[in-house]
Amino acid sequence: MSGHEIVYETLTVTADSVRLGDLVHVHGAERPVRNMRSIAGGHKVLLFDDGKPYRLAVRAELHARRPYAPFPT
Repeated sequence: MSGHEIVYETLTVTADSVRLGDLVHVHGAERPVRNMRSIAGGHKVLLFDDGKPYRLAVRAELHARRPYAPFPT
């Protein structure tokens, strides 16, 4: 690795664990979470590059990839 490569961790996210920058699978496409806000009942509204919102229910799960920088070897 050159030190500038992005490595992705594959995981399942919920309204409690989703983070900005996560690549979530929604409606058959992988979308980066650019912004989000909490709403009543513990739900989250995720916003993507195209500005379209997605309501993530408190108990719902999404497949996702999370970028991280591995330790240099």
